[in-house]
Amino acid sequence: MSASIWNPATGDTPDAVANYTNLRTYGAEGNGTTDDSEAFEAAIAAGRNVRGVVGDTYLLNSQNCNVPNQVFELWGCTLKLKSGATNALLRFTAADIVIIGATIDCNGLSQQGIVVSANGCKLLHCNFINFTGANIGAAYLTNNAGSTTISHCKFNSTQSAATVTYAVYGDALTADAYNNRVEHCEIDVSANPRALGIYLSGSADAVSFFQRKASIVHNTVKGTAAVSGQPVGITYRGVDGNVSHNHTEGFYIGVSGDISQDSRYTDNKVKGTNGATSIGLEVNGKKNVLANNQILGSARAISLSVDGATQPSTPDLIENEITGNLIDNPTQYGIYINASGGKVGQDNLISGNKIRFTTVATNRIAIYLQTAVTDTMISGNKLAGPGVGQAGGSGIFMDTAAFDTTIMGNKISGFERPARIYAGTAVTFTGIKMKDNDLSIDCPTQTNSLVISGSAAFGANCQLVGNIHAGNDRYDVLDMRTTVMLVNATGTGTPEGNVVAGPGSFYQNKSGGAGTTLYEKRANTTNLGWFGI
Repeated sequence: MSASIWNPATGDTPDAVANYTNLRTYGAEGNGTTDDSEAFEAAIAAGRNVRGVVGDTYLLNSQNCNVPNQVFELWGCTLKLKSGATNALLRFTAADIVIIGATIDCNGLSQQGIVVSANGCKLLHCNFINFTGANIGAAYLTNNAGSTTISHCKFNSTQSAATVTYAVYGDALTADAYNNRVEHCEIDVSANPRALGIYLSGSADAVSFFQRKASIVHNTVKGTAAVSGQPVGITYRGVDGNVSHNHTEGFYIGVSGDISQDSRYTDNKVKGTNGATSIGLEVNGKKNVLANNQILGSARAISLSVDGATQPSTPDLIENEITGNLIDNPTQYGIYINASGGKVGQDNLISGNKIRFTTVATNRIAIYLQTAVTDTMISGNKLAGPGVGQAGGSGIFMDTAAFDTTIMGNKISGFERPARIYAGTAVTFTGIKMKDNDLSIDCPTQTNSLVISGSAAFGANCQLVGNIHAGNDRYDVLDMRTTVMLVNATGTGTPEGNVVAGPGSFYQNKSGGAGTTLYEKRANTTNLGWFGI
């Protein structure tokens, strides 16, 4: 049996008539000036799927699409909101409605393009234009709509009014919303300095209901952050979400998961964030994975920050994994974790990241742990600073109560201090271990590898163990509280007068000789007191 091919320029084929209604059949003019609202309403009421004619522009007042499973196949057609309209162009109030191929023209009015308030609806290959207005979404998910798919759509508004406008907007949940998807979309809101790209959020109080199992993938989002702290490329506030393979450019915050749990932020590219405190990737919450992202040119490339005084409902920063990210030339910090106001940051992993500062400047910090951030593992990262002579530069900076931090197996170069501890008031740091790091290129001497400043003091279990320095072939254990260094070193010639160590240290002379091959340290903590054995 051969299938008939429908030609939208001429109308329905005979075998399609039973399943589709053509808008022209119900008197639609499609000329962009005649009000086609009644024809559109009649086509909806007929209960069949709806088609238009390529090149037609249907001028409409707000339309209520209330037939479940209805398909609007509108390739090459434009739906234009009529001047004076007081509601959205289309309202999907029944489940599983599909619209394909239409241009959705909001006509510069402060109204939504398509409002979805039922489950299972799909917006496919649509082009949204001329949307604007305060808290307006070109595509707006409301009434806890779930299983919505917005795929291969374009959002391009030339409206420049400085109002908080969204391309895709889902908010104010009164129950959990599941399985919403925004994928393969192209969004350009750069004409509006306060516009946002994709925003999927939860309940108004931020803690009662969430987006769950949402997917925001393979989208390109372009904006301009002329208003500090406002525009965000992609926002996901939810649980068990997937935000991956997106590209954002020109926002104050590229990607935000500021209330997030058990979600994945992976393989995103964030470029050209604007503002003195701009952020590439912001994720606050617990058990999130931030992996393999590329962040270019933000003030703070990756930020996990919560203040209980101003954000009491935001969860603590616990068991997040920050791994395999490429961070290029941030203007402040590469990775920043801060928990204050009674909140805590605990058991977070920072591993396998590459952070590079290419601009020669002072006060650059690759990894910054601030306030109540404890039990952090920092391992296998490559941290390249602006130069050892640049004041205030730190590979790793621990500020106020960053206890039980392990710094292991990193390659750190080009910082005034590879690691620094600071406190503005009297704080005793415990459990700081800096072990097996490569500090052999453009780094200060061993005794300046981990420095303490302000009113901070070293407590129990603070050690430098086995770090590699330029010209050294040694395995050192330095107790930072007592400043006693145990050395297992190898070199040429005698250590006497040359190698600082504490009692119990050993030194192997590669030149050899009877009684001059192996030395042990028997007394004091200076470079004297070595004896050949």
